[in-house]
Amino acid sequence: MLGRIASSRGCFLPHSPPWPSRPRRPKARNDAAAKGWYEKAAALGNTGAMQKIAALYEKGTGKAGAKR
Repeated sequence: MLGRIASSRGCFLPHSPPWPSRPRRPKARNDAAAKGWYEKAAALGNTGAMQKIAALYEKGTGKAGAKR
């Protein structure tokens, strides 16, 4: 909120530039690596990780040798 007020009055705060420094590209997905981390978290009882694993299986990328 303070950044919007300051920028509307012509002064910019040093920690909030008025535009991004460069366009951001989406990172490539690595479902196999993600599944490994989700399995470690699920083994510790993280229910969010269990849901992510289920989503990988539902999408078809959780199985070994599955094609996207």
